[in-house]
Amino acid sequence: MLNLPVHPAVAEKVGAARFMPVVGDSMEPTLRAGDLVAVAPTDSFRGDGLYVLDMIGKPDVCRVIRSPSGGMILVRDNSRYRAYELSAEQFNEKVVAQVFATCHVIEHSLARSA
Repeated sequence: MLNLPVHPAVAEKVGAARFMPVVGDSMEPTLRAGDLVAVAPTDSFRGDGLYVLDMIGKPDVCRVIRSPSGGMILVRDNSRYRAYELSAEQFNEKVVAQVFATCHVIEHSLARSA
């Protein structure tokens, strides 16, 4: 395992960052089950992008876009899933992190053993 140096400005902004695996197919083809996302904890909307929400006790990655009404539209990249809207308050209750990087895993057996 390489221990790469982290620029102080990056460490200051994402010091609490963590990697988590993507579960399910809702974000395909952008993210596949087993891919990794790097997330930084948050408790509020910080601009359109990918977020992790606590949906029924399990983390769920979704694309979030502010709606004209001020709510948040949750979109899955997989067309089999419908978009829906949460109020800003509902979103703030469910959001746990914002995704700032993704890692497409090409050999899952190696990722599990690392």
